Amino acid sequence: MGKSDRALILGLYGLLIFFGVSISSVSEYIFGMIIILLVISTYTRLKKSLNEA
Repeated sequence: MGKSDRALILGLYGLLIFFGVSISSVSEYIFGMIIILLVISTYTRLKKSLNEA
């Protein structure tokens, strides 16, 4: 998950809140998925860089 992906998700999240859509019940799941995807992305990048070294 790159910077643009995070920006898109957080931008959509902000727009939904701005327009009054109640998403507080799913906020934990949204941010949980973002964290999981970041961990997977970090692991993949570290693995690739260590294999190249």
